[in-house]
Amino acid sequence: MPDKSEVEQLIHELRSELKTGSIATESEKKPIKKLLAGIYDSILYFKEEKQKSTYVKSWDVNTALNALAFVAFIVFIFTNGRESDSDFIESIKFPAYCLYVILSLIWVGVQLERIAVFKELWSFGVTKIVFSLSVTALLVYCSFIGIIFDKWNIWS
Repeated sequence: MPDKSEVEQLIHELRSELKTGSIATESEKKPIKKLLAGIYDSILYFKEEKQKSTYVKSWDVNTALNALAFVAFIVFIFTNGRESDSDFIESIKFPAYCLYVILSLIWVGVQLERIAVFKELWSFGVTKIVFSLSVTALLVYCSFIGIIFDKWNIWS
């Protein structure tokens, strides 16, 4: 497989030959079979480059989602830990719990969005309205449960 510079040089030569319609000398003439092989190699090269960039993009998305899940898990462990001697740590546990819920919702939402059925459903406006109302209700519910558990010391 030729490298990128060879492919670009071959494309430049082919373009100049096609533009002028003739080749300067007899020794520089290339048979049609060789020209077609060069075009085929160029097409394969660009196809592989496109596949590689698609793979890198999907890898980046998966890495970001895994990092999000890891951060949400760490925040979850922090919020469900034992009581601390510090009032500051205890005062940020509830906001951290809300952050955990939000990060988890983002992760679940992105995973669901990658499924073909949800891609089709998301194109409708009603789906977006129902989803936002559901997320809001879930956040209020989780906040309410968090306050109740904190008030009656159910965590420990």
